[in-house]
Amino acid sequence: MKMPPASLRTTRDARPVRFHTGPVLGEARGSALVMALILLVLLVTLATAAATTVRLRVRAARANAAEVQCTYLAQAGIHLAEAVLRRDDTSVDSLEEEWATLGDHGAEAFPLGTGWFRVEIIDAASRVNINAATKEMLMHLPGVDDALSDAILDWRESGETPRPAGAKADYYQALPEPYLPREGPFETVGELLLVRDVTPALLYGPPQETGMGEPPSDDRPLSEKVTVLSQERNVNAEGEARVNINEATPEELMGIGDQVLGQAQAAAILQYRQQRGTFSSLGELFSVPGISTDDVRAIVDHVTVTSSTMLPGRVNVNTASEELLAMVPGLTPETAAAIIQARDGDHGPFESIGELLEPDLLDTEAFSEAVDHLCTRSAAFLVRAMGRVRESRRVVAIEALVERTGESTRIVRWMQVERAPGWIAWGWPRRTADPETGGEIAW
Repeated sequence: MKMPPASLRTTRDARPVRFHTGPVLGEARGSALVMALILLVLLVTLATAAATTVRLRVRAARANAAEVQCTYLAQAGIHLAEAVLRRDDTSVDSLEEEWATLGDHGAEAFPLGTGWFRVEIIDAASRVNINAATKEMLMHLPGVDDALSDAILDWRESGETPRPAGAKADYYQALPEPYLPREGPFETVGELLLVRDVTPALLYGPPQETGMGEPPSDDRPLSEKVTVLSQERNVNAEGEARVNINEATPEELMGIGDQVLGQAQAAAILQYRQQRGTFSSLGELFSVPGISTDDVRAIVDHVTVTSSTMLPGRVNVNTASEELLAMVPGLTPETAAAIIQARDGDHGPFESIGELLEPDLLDTEAFSEAVDHLCTRSAAFLVRAMGRVRESRRVVAIEALVERTGESTRIVRWMQVERAPGWIAWGWPRRTADPETGGEIAW
């Protein structure tokens, strides 16, 4: 009998051969599960991060879109103001005109597209021009004393020697973060913050808490009393160039207005000019023999002592506050109050500075001192506008300086204004009525 191969033989002690793969396969399956969980966690984390990033980007895109829309709405307010100024009667500027009442001093909301805008026009000649004001006028401003007025004058004037209480380059260069004074005209009201001793609280008022309450009704801060540009066109009420009495011929002098001056008076003006030199002020007309108070009253809006097309720093008697008028050289609190009472009463807006030559207003002495500081029409305006869209609480505010020459306007400069310090000092109400729904709009 043939024996089976030895490899197939078994013995009594032989045991079946078994392959024990269970624990090894379980470990592999466990590792795969752990890896899958890790990958799942990573995927969830990445998905969450991606979703967060997308949400943030969407939110940022919406915010950017809202800011762009708000900016365009505010710009619409600026353009509306320009249109109103272009069609305005330039023979006189007063608080009774359309430009002065437009927007109800920022309290009216104008609906446009998906939002609203607010707007206000302010006569720059109703404020103190810090680029033209005298030291005495500056010292009448709140918080401005002898030292600060000297510092303001030193900032805008050239030269290395400071005024007695002023500050020039040596002071500013010694600061921890040194800089140089401009030694030229201020470009913005905010530039005052660079002048020694001027603080944000002095310029814009004390800090105000965030909230929707109405702004305090206290006196307006310094930023609301000053400007960097105010001027009058050197023309009469009809828009005709004034006659320069320092250069005029006898024929031109006799042709002033409704031929007020006669040959003898024209000759007297020329003789005065030859003997005393050029006129430095219209007030000198009272010193010319043969020129009466009535003559000055009649011709003062038709004559000038300079060939400049613009007369900077003038104060408009029709728009200035009683406080500002009292700062003008030659005027007192009493005469300022009388001017306000006359313009708001039976007299109405003044069409010519000569109308101030009245017994109950100004005598010849006061008029002589004040005449070169006053006007009845303006060529520069401060325009403020604010835009907001319905879907967002974002607000954009813009402030522009607009120059008006006849029937045209030009934006000299404009800037976006932050809430604080900034447009909160405007004093606009923080809630307005929606003219379409009657609801309340929070700004």
